[in-house]
Amino acid sequence: MARYGEKHTIHKGKMGALQISPIPPTWSAIDSKGNIKVTKSGALLFEMAPFLKKDGDNLTYDWAKKKVTFAFGIPDIEKVVEAYSTGNKVDLIHDTDKGMKKMSWLPGEGDYEGTWRVSLATTKGEEKLSAMIALSYGEMRVLVELMVSIVPSLLGWNASFLDQKVERDEAKVNTQNES
Repeated sequence: MARYGEKHTIHKGKMGALQISPIPPTWSAIDSKGNIKVTKSGALLFEMAPFLKKDGDNLTYDWAKKKVTFAFGIPDIEKVVEAYSTGNKVDLIHDTDKGMKKMSWLPGEGDYEGTWRVSLATTKGEEKLSAMIALSYGEMRVLVELMVSIVPSLLGWNASFLDQKVERDEAKVNTQNES
């Protein structure tokens, strides 16, 4: 699974850490002129790692033993954005031949209103892994903004529009040079 760009990590002390990284769309050629199309949209990869140790003021997380990962597609982003906007819980379930993964987004209530809890669970045969992390209002808001802003890149729109703009600009320059 190829990734690109920087990872965004939220460290939550001894609770663990949540890391998000983009996975680019898959492209394929459609003709001999070099035209391409997106054959598979990109995704966001969510990974949770358990707390490992504290060394002075530095906390270390065990990324080698990631508890659970979840690749987030555009339909998943839509559901989380809607849940965030309405303050409702949402469960995302991916059931494949490799096992079932469930990611739950739960809004805080009472004294915890405005916060969110994210839990991930994976079941592979008899093996069950889970992780949970609490998010402040600011952390959740940043995640939602990141999700919304990356949608054009996951669809490949940023690359296709950029190529069209370059072609239009080159045509405009050539027309001006001919005058």
